Amino acid sequence: MRPYTGQLRGVIFDWSGTTVDCGCFAPTMVFVEAFQSRGVEITIEEARRPMGRFKRDHIQAIMQMPEVSERWRSVHGRLPNDDDMQMLYEDFIPRQMKTIADYSDPIPGVVETVADLRARGLKIGSCTGYTREMMEALLPVVRAKGYAPTHWLLAIKCLPVVPLPGCALRTQCGWTYIPCKHWLRWETPSPTLRKVLMRVCGRLL
Repeated sequence: MRPYTGQLRGVIFDWSGTTVDCGCFAPTMVFVEAFQSRGVEITIEEARRPMGRFKRDHIQAIMQMPEVSERWRSVHGRLPNDDDMQMLYEDFIPRQMKTIADYSDPIPGVVETVADLRARGLKIGSCTGYTREMMEALLPVVRAKGYAPTHWLLAIKCLPVVPLPGCALRTQCGWTYIPCKHWLRWETPSPTLRKVLMRVCGRLL
């Protein structure tokens, strides 16, 4: 594919771990606590591995990890099922709502970078694996700290994994259509998404 060398007109950011909450601790700590409440230990690395997905799908991905499934079996005498996943998700939501504002600091350099991009005429979009209720709790706090993208989209509104092109494309829907080649997608690195994203829009890691 021939690389695009023209003018950029917009940037689409992820949230936790990319623009706020360095290290993605807001969701990862709650995932660890939710599994612990069912007697199953998971590591921070395991909790962070599926980052970017809609949170129910994130829990499913953790449960499907062979090492986590075996720990679940050793505690409950069987492998986790859909009812377990839904129970954990329903437990996750209020836990996350209680702590999400505690991890709302913009990552150093983000506020200044976004201001510079806007001064250059670029549009600022974002997409996230959080729910609408979580974003409504997080946005005012983050905005008061200097970061406020023009448009944001929930993972549940497009594809299971936030950074895939479906979300990047739909994030543009709040504005007049701009061809994808003019957009840059900036997120936490994920090698499995690299080829797909580069076919649709530019990407900075």
